[in-house]
Amino acid sequence: MARPGSRSNSLSALTKRRSQAILPYLSQLAISANFLQQRAAVAAVAEPRLLYGPELIEGALHLQRTVLEHVSHVLPLDRKCEDFRTLRRTLGYTLSVVTAALPEKGFAFMCECALWNDTDINWILRENLKKKRLAKFPQQIATVTELLT
Repeated sequence: MARPGSRSNSLSALTKRRSQAILPYLSQLAISANFLQQRAAVAAVAEPRLLYGPELIEGALHLQRTVLEHVSHVLPLDRKCEDFRTLRRTLGYTLSVVTAALPEKGFAFMCECALWNDTDINWILRENLKKKRLAKFPQQIATVTELLT
């Protein structure tokens, strides 16, 4: 039996070796109705060592956007399932990894998400804003935080 997260670990390894070839596959996972497949997509690219080229960084941000937009439309009852909670926890760190690599667009997207007024999205944003990797962007953090209040 595979251990939790092993699929995303394997995807991360593959992403490192064949980043341009894997993005279309990850995009398919991101639009899946399966929360764990969405989790695998965003986690696969949420490693700073993978975000070295502009195309991959943009692709990683696009994956975050795709999944977060989907999260914003999940029905309240479906948000109580464990798979959704797993996705939510993962999104609680992945957006900050991508934002650290692409700060201007990442923080702009965070500001956009803050305006959705969704409790789970707001939790995800707050968790990401706590990450040390974003500490060098205090003004941007303050802007997003203000939108969340």
